[in-house]
Amino acid sequence: PLHLRYRSTFWSTYVEDEKLFYVQINFLADSRRREQTFAEFSEAVWAEIDRREVDRLVLDIRYNIGGDGSLVLPFVHEIIKRDGINRKGTLYAVVGRATFSAAVMLARALEEHTQVTFVGEPAGAYWASYGDGTSFELPESGMTAWVSTIYHQLSSYAGDRRVLGIELPAQFSSEDYLGGRDPALERIREASRRPLLA
Repeated sequence: PLHLRYRSTFWSTYVEDEKLFYVQINFLADSRRREQTFAEFSEAVWAEIDRREVDRLVLDIRYNIGGDGSLVLPFVHEIIKRDGINRKGTLYAVVGRATFSAAVMLARALEEHTQVTFVGEPAGAYWASYGDGTSFELPESGMTAWVSTIYHQLSSYAGDRRVLGIELPAQFSSEDYLGGRDPALERIREASRRPLLA
C-alpha cells in the first residue's frame, strides 16, 4: 500500500485513475539526504496539484514524529488558497499513534484553518504537550538520551478538546500489514462514494 511504499522524509504521488493526490510527510524538515528542502518539496507538490485534476488530496502524517513547527503555517496557507482542495470530501489527513510534536501542530492548524477530514487513529500526543527535543550523552553508558524541552499549548483548557477528533476511524493491524491493505485509504475511498455526515 502507498503508506508503506517509502520511508523518506516526504514524498508524493498522483493516482491518476482515482484523481487522488497522495502526500506523505514523515518529518517536517528538509530531506535527510539533503536533496530537497521542505519548501522546495511543498512548492513542487502545489505546482503538481495545480496542473492536475484532483478530486481528493490525502495528507498522510501518521508516521510523522515531528520536526520544525515553523514549516506548518506556510504549508497550511497553500491549502487555504485553493478552494477546490480546501473542502469536505476532498481534503483528508491521515493521523496515527506515531503522530507527534510538529505533526500535531500541523494537525491542529489543519483542524483550525481548513475543511479537513481526519482519518486513522488518535495522534500520539495531546494538543498541549512537550516538544523540541534535545539530546545529550549519558556519561557512564555513552548512550544518547533525547528530552523534550519546550511546552506547546495548542488549545485552552477551558472547554476545548485535548485531542484530535477522528471522523473516519481506521486502525492499522498486523493482518492489514500482511495483507497489503491500508484501512485509512479504504475509508477515504468509501467516503468518496457516500456523503459525509457532520
